Amino acid sequence: MYSSDETRTKVMNATTESIGKCAKFVIKYCDGDTRKEQLKKLEGVMEECCLLENKYQVYKASHFEIQKMLKQQNKSDGEESDTQKINIREVFNRKVEEKSVGVPSPKKHEKYIAFKNNNKLLLQAEVGDDELMIMGSEVLNVDPITKQMMTDPIRIKQCGHTFERSSIMSLLKNRRHIKCPLPGCVQKHVTVNDLEENRELKLQLGRALQAKGANPI
Repeated sequence: MYSSDETRTKVMNATTESIGKCAKFVIKYCDGDTRKEQLKKLEGVMEECCLLENKYQVYKASHFEIQKMLKQQNKSDGEESDTQKINIREVFNRKVEEKSVGVPSPKKHEKYIAFKNNNKLLLQAEVGDDELMIMGSEVLNVDPITKQMMTDPIRIKQCGHTFERSSIMSLLKNRRHIKCPLPGCVQKHVTVNDLEENRELKLQLGRALQAKGANPI
């Protein structure tokens, strides 16, 4: 049974993957103005997906802070009636407004950037389809911290962002918690217990290496 976060992450990944596949077919079978028009539409869809993802992270972080605030107040006074005096909607809206400041444009989201880079590779490369798929996946499989290809991907449960295990563990080595290293992410409290292996991506990396004739991970 998946948690709501895991389900959302899977849906998000499946959606962006489908958009990427549509772009690949457009590039392969269309040309001229038709290709440009269809790719522009797909860019808009991807941008909307990334915008929704950014909003979700803001809402989630705001909800988490309100829950924490209510728990602290319950501990301090032990009276449920006092917590009812808090205008939850007002506090939530204020938190959302505060956390929305500084959130980058959806065009700076990792998935939007990967989509654009992948399309660029497909448009520029003059290689076979299998190699194109590998080249495209490499754009998506780069560790945001080291900018190197990942071999042991690990994911933050709360936000779904993935990093090379060694790079994010090095950040946590002398700290109890860190902020998600991906620029623009609002997840500010990440501990070792919040990390999990990204099995899907690890399998994808293994298949890509096998296609290149290298030993799988």
